[in-house]
Amino acid sequence: MKTSNLFFLILLLGCPIGIQAQDALMTKIQSVVTARYPGFKVDESETESWCNGESFLEVEIEKGDEQDEVEITLLFSREGNLRYRETSVEPGSLPQAVKDRFRKECPTCKSMKEADKLSSEDGGYTVYEVEARKGLSEVAMMIKENGDLVCRK
Repeated sequence: MKTSNLFFLILLLGCPIGIQAQDALMTKIQSVVTARYPGFKVDESETESWCNGESFLEVEIEKGDEQDEVEITLLFSREGNLRYRETSVEPGSLPQAVKDRFRKECPTCKSMKEADKLSSEDGGYTVYEVEARKGLSEVAMMIKENGDLVCRK
């Protein structure tokens, strides 16, 4: 991993832990990427916070050249455990339970503008992040595959 990527990660995490702990975290993340996604390299990372207060390190990995590049987004816990793989989905292809919960929670929202599927990588649940416009503001929800609401902002 490049030193600049490590420095960038340190700034984003804002962790009051020592450099050795941060090196250990990046080493753990890189070993997970190497083992589960052969040929991929960490491209960039940032902290992502959900509306329920959970915080993850969102890591984009890639392989190939500009013409044949493949990118994958992974979410890691602050301990370096892989939690979710994120993929964009068309709002129309969401499970019916997710659509129904969205409409129940926000009946006056305009149609969904964006949706991501967060597939569990550690035995947890699959969750969908759904965004829509409501008047001049944006509404975001995290909804489990079965329609249970995780959080809303």
